Amino acid sequence: MIDAYKTIKQASEGTYSELRSKFLAFAHPVTTVEEAMALVEQYQKKFYDARHVCWADMLGAERTTFRSNDNFVPYVPQHTFSAVADFRQPLSNDFVRAITVGANFSGAGKIMWNEENTSEQGFYGLLGAHLMFALFDDMTLDLWGKNLTQKDYDTFRFVSMNRNYAQRGEPCHFGIDLRMKF
Repeated sequence: MIDAYKTIKQASEGTYSELRSKFLAFAHPVTTVEEAMALVEQYQKKFYDARHVCWADMLGAERTTFRSNDNFVPYVPQHTFSAVADFRQPLSNDFVRAITVGANFSGAGKIMWNEENTSEQGFYGLLGAHLMFALFDDMTLDLWGKNLTQKDYDTFRFVSMNRNYAQRGEPCHFGIDLRMKF
């Protein structure tokens, strides 16, 4: 426990501008959670067109009551991840020169689909794999599959006229690529 602590004496505010964005900051001395939340609501009403709102409060010298909230920028995943592994085995064959086996995993999320952060998609991951044959010196044949776990996900979502619309991600699918060098 701390014997003394510092706090602000009066309300203060600041602004910062970069490119075409303007950032507003407000600090107020409060003694209760209710006071803090009333100020957050007041500023949300005053700046109703703000695209990004975050707040934090810490009450008391013991610093045991600390809360924060941050709405996230819509349509931008909070995290993305990708991993790829390939194994290539050269062969001493006139027709098939090498075989490559590979797998990949990519993920994205959590994604907010509106500025109020009331519509969201959690983190999702997609698994893919391929088998490639190097034929002769100038040709490859690649057999591949994407979304092998048949994960359902949205690539885009929005609301218009009180109706939800979404573009679904691609289901499990397979393909063949033949490449030739001239």
